[in-house]
Amino acid sequence: MAQNDPYLPDPVDVEESDNATFDGTAAETDVAIVSGAMATFDAEVYIDAWDGTEWQEVTQLADAEGNATFSGAWHTQFNRVYVGTDRRRVRIENVSGASGWCAVEGDER
Repeated sequence: MAQNDPYLPDPVDVEESDNATFDGTAAETDVAIVSGAMATFDAEVYIDAWDGTEWQEVTQLADAEGNATFSGAWHTQFNRVYVGTDRRRVRIENVSGASGWCAVEGDER
């Protein structure tokens, strides 16, 4: 893959009270723009940044109505979240009490 090619990391199975992170490592360029996220469980979605030592939470994403929990089987689109190895990542937290899968999509940078 190369710049502007699709960024489609494999879906991740997530147990209850666990999370999945997407940080660009699935891209040949190690960086990507995440334009969509999806899951089959209730979730909270965060953007984390690397401070040179550890990942730090920067912000929590919300839906168009301001809800911080994405409920049921959900999908977002038209996002523009830059992710990159040791830079920034998207973290999807399973808050449903049941296992499921999640994924992101976008394009490499």
